[in-house]
Amino acid sequence: DEGNGGSGSVTFSLDRGRQLSTSEPVSSGGGGDHVGVVCFNLGYLPGGGDKGIMTRRVSTVSAVQAALRVLRPGGVITVVGYTGHEGGWEEVEAVMELVSSLDPRQFTATNHTVVNRANCPQLIAVHGEDSRDSRRRMVNDCIMESLACDSLV
Repeated sequence: DEGNGGSGSVTFSLDRGRQLSTSEPVSSGGGGDHVGVVCFNLGYLPGGGDKGIMTRRVSTVSAVQAALRVLRPGGVITVVGYTGHEGGWEEVEAVMELVSSLDPRQFTATNHTVVNRANCPQLIAVHGEDSRDSRRRMVNDCIMESLACDSLV
């Protein structure tokens, strides 16, 4: 988004998180080394192909950790985790354990799920705090109060 200091360009990387875990900086297209959005879609390879190709707990946690390192202030990471296959629930639990341990002054981590259907995917979202974004901070405070969570301020 050019109005918010971005370059207006988007780069898609379909490499199973490998680029994020390398030592090379990740370019956001604007010359920086931070990204605004990282999306993970866990489980099987889309398209109903080879069921032997799927994400794994250890590599997923490593990729999410790498994404956290390059996330710019105000950025977001989403992880959609499918629990209906072997190892799926363990993978989601490992991501939940990681994001649950994040410093709430730097990140807000949430989990969204459909509660009245079996084997629905879990949506885990991590928002990087941006001290300049008072509106998002106000919304976050309202959410925390409605959930009876400790205040972050």
